[in-house]
Amino acid sequence: MEKRLIIICAFCAAAMAAGCSKADIAPERQNNGGTAPSDDAALSPHQVISAALPGTRTSLSGTSVLWSAGDRISLFNEGGEPCTYTLIGEGGSTTGSFEAEGTPEEGYMYAVYPELQGRPDGKTAVTCIAESQNYDAGEFPATYPMAAVSSDGESYSFRNLAAILKLSIVGDAEVRSVSIEALGGEKLAGNAVVDFSSGTPGLSVPEENSSGTVTLVCSEPVRLTSSATDFLFVVAPGTYGGGFRITVTDTDSRETSVTTSAVETEFKAGTVKNFGGTLGIYSSGFKNIYILGDGTYYSGWDLGQMAEDPAPKPDGDEDLDKWTSKFTHSGNGVYTWSGILAPGTFKMPWAESFDTFFGVEDGRLVYHPEVTPGYDPKFTIETAGNYTITIDIHKLTFDLRTESLYEVPSELYLIGDGTSAGWTKTNALPMEDNGNGVFSIETELTSYDSNGGFKFVFNNDDSDDWSGFQFAWALNKIWQGGMDRKYNACADAPGRYRIEADTVHWTYKVERVSEAGQ
Repeated sequence: MEKRLIIICAFCAAAMAAGCSKADIAPERQNNGGTAPSDDAALSPHQVISAALPGTRTSLSGTSVLWSAGDRISLFNEGGEPCTYTLIGEGGSTTGSFEAEGTPEEGYMYAVYPELQGRPDGKTAVTCIAESQNYDAGEFPATYPMAAVSSDGESYSFRNLAAILKLSIVGDAEVRSVSIEALGGEKLAGNAVVDFSSGTPGLSVPEENSSGTVTLVCSEPVRLTSSATDFLFVVAPGTYGGGFRITVTDTDSRETSVTTSAVETEFKAGTVKNFGGTLGIYSSGFKNIYILGDGTYYSGWDLGQMAEDPAPKPDGDEDLDKWTSKFTHSGNGVYTWSGILAPGTFKMPWAESFDTFFGVEDGRLVYHPEVTPGYDPKFTIETAGNYTITIDIHKLTFDLRTESLYEVPSELYLIGDGTSAGWTKTNALPMEDNGNGVFSIETELTSYDSNGGFKFVFNNDDSDDWSGFQFAWALNKIWQGGMDRKYNACADAPGRYRIEADTVHWTYKVERVSEAGQ
């Protein structure tokens, strides 16, 4: 019987954890479609070897890893010539038979995948991490470097030598390619040196014949959706500290570039590194993005406020810029809005529809281009105040900064037309403190001119301080700061009323208890 060389390549498909493990290999007749050599076949020693793995590439779902047609392995000894073995058959199995090219030596100690670039130098050899890699949905590129050391020249346990970088992208663009560039001068790909000197093979990419950029090329356009598409890159292991530039090219040759912060990042051999958060890439820009919600002063949930010429505001509201619902675009997908927000929920739509908007989930910006039953990622403001919101639609970041918050008053007074106090502040009617920022009063309101009304003030002294709460235009809310809006719905309905103001949630109630004179 001819002596056969058994290669074992251990590889965790789901976690890609580095390390060695051994497994029993089925007889070489399980050769993945090739012609199985018979026991009395006239073959030179090691002309055909059997290789079993899960290992040249993997699906992250944990499915089996399969040999592919044309896979080539290099075997060599220190000081000797390498010999290349090529898979027999079409692949598609975890085991396969490989045929030697040329005349092999007896009992090779070292093995490398993919095949070597040139002759080994002692215990080091050169393979390759491709600068241009092919996209394959759910899988990482084929030429993932592995190496093995044999103690008997008959069995090999492969180790993973490179790292996998996973980049997740949402949007609506059709992607042709995605490239990643290391901005700190580090090398991601190129000729890779495999060093067996320590007994455990390791990989490094030297300065020569190397590149700081890896490009993933899509043979067919990849259409992005609101569900993340994963792009997987094979890269050199190491520590990267200069940040990265990601460039996505679509089918219209439009390039969108995103630069990450210069934070030290380690890519470990045999592991999948998630590249930060999900990115957003779009077929066209957004003309405008708005903030709408039940805590915005003018817009509320009124889609009409998204028009180029929004509905006119009441006379006297001259400081319109302070209350606009439109974000300001500062370039490269960064938008900013500043203003007062009352407690409530909010969305950031870009079209006149509540189904197409940016939302927030777990502190991250969410791209929401269509109706998703049971999913409505609004964000919530708990405390009224002056806020600045900055969003990056490419990095999908959401930054909410509090410029100042409004304190809950210790006292509240009712004043205005229809009340017994009129507009004499020292006569303002004290409201009962019900706790938790809620104040109430039950009082008579008389008829008054429809242009008048009442509001709330924080004091009833004789000072010029008229600060307090008025009523938000087009919203069922009271509002601190801004315009002088009075409540006038009771103008022609005199009677006894119960009036309540929630100074935490900026809401109010006006309820008629009885008609006038009753």
